[in-house]
Amino acid sequence: MFISVGRFSETMESGKPVGNTNPRLEFTKAMFRKYYSKANVQPPGKLINREFGVITERGGMWRHLGFGTPDELQNFLKKQAPIHAYHSSAYYTKPNARTMDEKTWLGADLIFDLDADHIQGSENMTIEMMFEKVKVQFKKLVHSYLLDDFGFDENDVKIVFSGGRGYHAHVSNEKVLRLNSHERREIVDYITKPSTNIDTLVRKVIFSNERFKDHDNKKYIYRLYPRDTPGWRGKVTASVLDFIDRTEKMPKENVIDELESHRGIGDTLALKIYNSMYLGKPGDRGIDKMRSDLNLEPFGEDSVRNSFINHIVKEMTVDLGGETDEPVTSDIKRLIRLPGSVHGKTGLVVRTMTVEELNGFLPLRDSVWPGFEKSTVKLMGLEDYEVKLKNTVFKVKKDTETEVPEYAALFLLGQKKCDIRI
Repeated sequence: MFISVGRFSETMESGKPVGNTNPRLEFTKAMFRKYYSKANVQPPGKLINREFGVITERGGMWRHLGFGTPDELQNFLKKQAPIHAYHSSAYYTKPNARTMDEKTWLGADLIFDLDADHIQGSENMTIEMMFEKVKVQFKKLVHSYLLDDFGFDENDVKIVFSGGRGYHAHVSNEKVLRLNSHERREIVDYITKPSTNIDTLVRKVIFSNERFKDHDNKKYIYRLYPRDTPGWRGKVTASVLDFIDRTEKMPKENVIDELESHRGIGDTLALKIYNSMYLGKPGDRGIDKMRSDLNLEPFGEDSVRNSFINHIVKEMTVDLGGETDEPVTSDIKRLIRLPGSVHGKTGLVVRTMTVEELNGFLPLRDSVWPGFEKSTVKLMGLEDYEVKLKNTVFKVKKDTETEVPEYAALFLLGQKKCDIRI
């Protein structure tokens, strides 16, 4: 069947616009009304202390909203069917007050926001590839930092697919509640900007100390710290050993290609790193010495060793999108996407999941609302484009009509790949 909702259907059936309607907006609004009339949006914790904000089809942010009960929030969403919906990371005494001073800040969750289109090289990726890349970064953030380094319990960390192009991590824990912006910025810096001074990341051990003409002639060897050493030192060791395990049986050219992907490592240096690690008989190779006593001497030259460690450190850091996404974490009054709402630029549901569920989660498959699967819509392509939604590949061509399910129509219209012609 074809979509038939209010004035939108009248416009489509007559072939003429009704008043000053915008068919694209009319369709989106009709779909969102359908969603919010049936969806049960779970409110964030401490509902009465949260500020809410929405963007409706009229545009502009409508904020300073507060709700006393889940039913109040649900009824508001049903009535307004917002194109975008948000809640504050902060808790306030009076969240619906018009000024921040009147609200009285009580604390805030620690929020991390990773967007796929802010990942380096994303401009040359398909949306599916971007989602894969940002998920790698996000899992690194959750497991290596939030759970391992900072010691948060999985129950403290709420994982949310934004409905757009990335993931959010909400940390709700008394230890972070009252952190100010500067303290939150230090957390970001720990994750994204580790020391580039190799001497702070590996051990410099004296192995001989000879005196010559009243001068000490010390010689040093470099070793990794024990794997269980707290902080970046232990992380470097774990990552070096993981790198060895992962690359030991890889073809030589693949390992060199991976090393060359790091800025500052060219053909010659990559080959030196490879030879330092893998040349020789099993048991006598550089990697064998690294495994047995964490010895970095197989690299020989300081520049070779330091370049390899810098490559490891770069792989360990989390790309939070630089100046685009990092401020989200340090902002103690930020509005963030409301889980359970629908994203106006994709038609995808803002989904909450557990750490375990993240592994198998595919945004373009798992965030489609089943209620958008029953009817079809005719669209006109604005450009050649292809996307896979719900395990189905949809291809549109410029200036060519195509018929797709509602969920695909919402996505294609929101991404401005198609339009509804009247």
